[in-house]
Amino acid sequence: MLIELRKKAQITIPKDIVVELGLTEGDTLDVRLVDGVILIEPVTVYRNTYVKTMERELGTPRNTPDKYAEGLGHHDDNEIVVDPNHNERK
Repeated sequence: MLIELRKKAQITIPKDIVVELGLTEGDTLDVRLVDGVILIEPVTVYRNTYVKTMERELGTPRNTPDKYAEGLGHHDDNEIVVDPNHNERK
């Protein structure tokens, strides 16, 4: 599927993809470059205080990356990003 890069580097995600992923206005998408490919991935953002409370109550997940090594380019230090595979990034 081809799309056109618009002014201010904007793109439109095709409607069938938006519908298939269940995306709605205001959802957070993580955009990054991986081996020369632009990867756009929906993520869920939780407040850091919520995640810390859950870690205390449930224990730290075994597959937690090293202090949430990778994250959004414009993240808030009080937020943690969780991708669809449940990998946490700060």
